[in-house]
Amino acid sequence: MALPRALPTVAAFALVAAGFVSGMTPSVAEAQIRLKPSLGMYVPVSELGQVEGVAGGVELGKAESTLAYGVALELGSFRANLGYASAADIPISGVGCETCAARSTMLVGTLALALRPIPEIWVFQPYFLAGGGLKRYNFDPENFDEEGLDGILDDQNQWTGEVGIGLDLSLGGLGLFTELNDYISKVELAPDDEDFDWDSDLQHDMIFSVGISLGG
Repeated sequence: MALPRALPTVAAFALVAAGFVSGMTPSVAEAQIRLKPSLGMYVPVSELGQVEGVAGGVELGKAESTLAYGVALELGSFRANLGYASAADIPISGVGCETCAARSTMLVGTLALALRPIPEIWVFQPYFLAGGGLKRYNFDPENFDEEGLDGILDDQNQWTGEVGIGLDLSLGGLGLFTELNDYISKVELAPDDEDFDWDSDLQHDMIFSVGISLGG
């Protein structure tokens, strides 16, 4: 699994989140604290892009949907969030790429505001998320070197924005929630190879999740 290679990214995000929390004013630090683990579906909506080389063009399509795991810590309206999308297949087509394939995982960490401008309706509380952070792509290309395509997909970190909507559900002492988040970033194809020209689409990596809200 590609997760261990992403541990430096996780550690960096944890340090930033710790500084974020420790720098809060006393009134914010005393706000309602919630731990929100979740399980869901990773649904990328953008193709990776196109790569042109001396042998012709290669198209890297949209990764397939796969399971996603997440955990968030909320202090009032402030949130630190981690999400992980498990290995997904990437369809590839083009000249000289009859047998090559690729799989990818995604790890994302963000700091965001959880805005609740709409009053609670019965047991439902809608909210909106807006923030930003860091996204880690890990790629596992197969047979790329045999086809002369080595270097098209490299593991990488990218800055990302986050927008989302969610719904808290309170049933007695049980707190549930559902969310849809869009993590928006770019991706670099063949970044260190001058033999390739590439054109990548803006990446919209969406995660739909359900989970339990623990805390106040």
